[in-house]
Amino acid sequence: MDNDAADDTAGIDKPQTPSHLLTLCMGSKDNPEAVKEALQEADANVNINGREKSSGQTPLMAATLRGMALTVELLLESGADPTIGEKQGYTPAHGAGFQGQTAVMRVLKKYNLDLNDFHADGNSPFHRACWGRTERHAELVRYMVEDGGVDVNLPSNEGQTCMQMTSNAMTKEVLRTLGAVETDAQEL
Repeated sequence: MDNDAADDTAGIDKPQTPSHLLTLCMGSKDNPEAVKEALQEADANVNINGREKSSGQTPLMAATLRGMALTVELLLESGADPTIGEKQGYTPAHGAGFQGQTAVMRVLKKYNLDLNDFHADGNSPFHRACWGRTERHAELVRYMVEDGGVDVNLPSNEGQTCMQMTSNAMTKEVLRTLGAVETDAQEL
């Protein structure tokens, strides 16, 4: 989910030069009105699923990573494809997990995205939230278990649970209150 390598992913559309829509979604402010205007432009270059050249991010992924929940919802309403990953294949659900974006994850769940989707690296959006060191990551872990239907003891493909992965004391406390099994990684 970085921005520094060229896209070499086979079988997907080539990234495009950032459009006005993509630029808005890569900004620092959640501005759904400006995004709506960009979507309504008669400009043939407006592609809701157009990808940024270096990162491969679509407007949806860019807005997800920045926590722009209102823009994410508008993009999904307008037909953005939430299954398009960035250059490394991470989808918006994985991006929301990685960034600890609970409001965005709520929107993604509303649109029936699979919060248990495993990336080729063997981890789900839940595991990415577990890695985070902030309070917002702990809040997202709570949301994903309580409201998102994720098993609190969901193992990665390598067999590690969130409790084993996290170094975040707040996340550990949330996991305990949700009934996570406390096992040492060496016990597996």
